[in-house]
Amino acid sequence: MSMKKEAFCYGKTYYSVLTNSGKVQHDINNDVLKLDKDVDSGKTEENDLTAPAKLGTYSIICDKHGHKESGMKMNLIVEEVRTPFLTFFEKIHAAVMTLGCAVIK
Repeated sequence: MSMKKEAFCYGKTYYSVLTNSGKVQHDINNDVLKLDKDVDSGKTEENDLTAPAKLGTYSIICDKHGHKESGMKMNLIVEEVRTPFLTFFEKIHAAVMTLGCAVIK
């Protein structure tokens, strides 16, 4: 099991492509993410995955018998991702907060 991306921004929805290049059916599973998807041998499944609103690390496993124990597991990390550039609204919010702090002092 592997992902091209491990860190996800909380609450954001991502397009995911699950490819099973093995010879047996596999599954990805995590209760918190409401993720339970079987992928047949040689098949690809596409769907949307929404990162939870709670920051943290979420374990995703293949829950077919013996697969998790043989290493079919990975972590999805949900974090607050900040871009180096503030949006127009973030700049206004920062200015208002600065003004508010100046008034309090």
